[in-house]
Amino acid sequence: MAFFDTIWLVPILGENLRFWLTVAVASFLKWLFTDNHNQTLRQAMAGIVAGACAAYYGHEWVIRTFTTLTPDDKDIVLIGLVLTGEHFVRGLLIYAPDIMGKTLGTANRKEEKNE
Repeated sequence: MAFFDTIWLVPILGENLRFWLTVAVASFLKWLFTDNHNQTLRQAMAGIVAGACAAYYGHEWVIRTFTTLTPDDKDIVLIGLVLTGEHFVRGLLIYAPDIMGKTLGTANRKEEKNE
């Protein structure tokens, strides 16, 4: 096996180098085509990290859930998750406390105490 064939198989956090290069390229493209005039550096970095985390933790679930996808489609799933992962994470952070409050019944208790 040649050196460059071997280097693709080096695991980094359980994923190979091809995975991380795909995430890096997709993150760079996201940063490049995002309107950076309205964002601070912190907001831009948070979006990139959220997209990378969504790709790292969600790619296997997406491939497993959608029966039309195969493991060969991993790269396109990664790119899609990097580009949209920020929006998923933002939605979770905004709506999850309300959903959990309604599920556990704590939302009604807070409203009753305020009255």
